Amino acid sequence: MLLTASDHDEYVHEALRFGASGFLLKNASPVQVLSAIRAVHAGHASLALDVTSRLVRRSPSGEETDRTGPRDGRPSFTEQH
Repeated sequence: MLLTASDHDEYVHEALRFGASGFLLKNASPVQVLSAIRAVHAGHASLALDVTSRLVRRSPSGEETDRTGPRDGRPSFTEQH
């Protein structure tokens, strides 16, 4: 679990590459920190919400992607054949 003041993408990727299962910013509330510790202890990953949102918006090449989906805010999916 990494608690840091920096949310730069390269720090997130490096932390995960070196085995961190959690990544929180120092401005996280005590409730968020405790929840993240419990999640990691249970074998899950826990990333700061704004970090997760930003990483999801980026393509593997690092470019911003449009993931807004339909107007109702739900993601759109294509049928697999």
